[in-house]
Amino acid sequence: MRAVDKFWEIMFLAGNGTGKSHILYWSLICFALGIHPEQIAKPPIHIKVLLNDFEHGYGKIFTETCLYEQYLPDGTVIPPMLVEDPYMVTRWPSRDDKSILFYNKSIIFFQTSEQKKRQHSGANFDILACDEEPSESIYDESKRGLRTAKGGGRILHAMTPPFEEETKNKGPSWTKFKILDPFEKKTDNDLYVVRAAMYENPAVSDEFIKRFSKGKTEQQVRIQVYGDYPTWGDMIFPEFTDSLWNKKEKTGHILPYDFVVPWEDDDFIFEMALDWHGSKPPAVIWSFEVRNYYLCNGIELEKGDVVIFDEISPQEGKEGKFTISKTAEAIREHEAWRRRRIIRWGDPKMQDKRNDLVSGFSPWKEFRHCGIRLAEAWNREPYVGYSIIRDFLRGRSKDFPDHPRLFVKENCHSTIHNMKNHYNVPKGDGTAVPDPKFSDYCVNVKYIMQNKSRKIKKNMEAIGRHRKWPMQAFGKEYVRDDTVTRDLGRTRRYTRNSV
Repeated sequence: MRAVDKFWEIMFLAGNGTGKSHILYWSLICFALGIHPEQIAKPPIHIKVLLNDFEHGYGKIFTETCLYEQYLPDGTVIPPMLVEDPYMVTRWPSRDDKSILFYNKSIIFFQTSEQKKRQHSGANFDILACDEEPSESIYDESKRGLRTAKGGGRILHAMTPPFEEETKNKGPSWTKFKILDPFEKKTDNDLYVVRAAMYENPAVSDEFIKRFSKGKTEQQVRIQVYGDYPTWGDMIFPEFTDSLWNKKEKTGHILPYDFVVPWEDDDFIFEMALDWHGSKPPAVIWSFEVRNYYLCNGIELEKGDVVIFDEISPQEGKEGKFTISKTAEAIREHEAWRRRRIIRWGDPKMQDKRNDLVSGFSPWKEFRHCGIRLAEAWNREPYVGYSIIRDFLRGRSKDFPDHPRLFVKENCHSTIHNMKNHYNVPKGDGTAVPDPKFSDYCVNVKYIMQNKSRKIKKNMEAIGRHRKWPMQAFGKEYVRDDTVTRDLGRTRRYTRNSV
């Protein structure tokens, strides 16, 4: 409710039976009467409601939601929202005029996605409400009606993601890419999304949810009960949960904004991974690994835990216009120009040996010229790296209490979004491949995590002794910080000059 005062477009994304239509129509009626707690303007308010069809959308959903009494399991009776009264509604919809006229001249009128596009042009109104997902073209045409809206206008959505069993592998619909993704990535400050599930509705019992879910596929339950979008295939990281770490319950992978990164402590291994493409914004992430123990704001990290704590977002990459020099400068800015050891991983394909022989140029060498010296990451079999990531996502849980855990700091919006939306796309031969659409940041996580599995599985104290590929940072190879020399019989420290 309070989001109406701060955001222009709000979507209530929920499962079936959560009461989303009740909340939508309650808000619209309050706006029309001028009694909403976050009233955008004084009445009269003109409101357009976009339905899928009149017969079901108005004749059933609106009628049962607003004109009939509602009953709760405990016997409570909620009176209807609308009644014919000289101080409320003075005219109801008819066969030719699908509009409700209020005593203060406010109007709620109904249109559907089944109508032709030209029938949605020309009308001006103050609020656009979408009860379930409309056609994208009709939605875009309807938005034009807010050009002279009072209080700047508002758009309200109440929907369960559409899903048909025969099209289950076609992936999410347009609202995910146009509304949910920009909201989760924090790239559009006009958007706000509220999530809800069926069990949060007090009028729905747990027993009904069990019976409703019986015989449904896992994807049907996710969509119809929890309000998630359908996917192209199986999730690659089903263990990843976008919630704050709960030490007591051993759940969640997110660390809060105020979690402090121990930049000045040498007892941590800092790493960076880069996935650069000339045709789209680069993906860059930073991480640190806990060598012993770390306590920050009541959050305890144990030996071997890994934290992804920073990233270069796609929006920031667009502002840099994709150039290598701008990317290198952004990397240094994110690190606050610190002079400390950071292991930097890059895709070996960036070396592009064939092009290098012909023109003397490759992205790998250009990054080196700009001061970013990369080590070759393992990029041959993606499912090996993804398997290692899944092991770390299960770490510190009740089932795997001794395995280190992978955390992501809350400010890494693109990494979190990619981890939640990376899927296997089915092929015609029955196999599947990782979907490239949300792969860039996941590939970077793979670069960082792939070299850690052997250390965890064998002996954490033996880090670096027998690596197949030497690690590099700033162009100098190293194997350990401390080695025991045979001739002197004492510990000698090997270090590299920082750039």
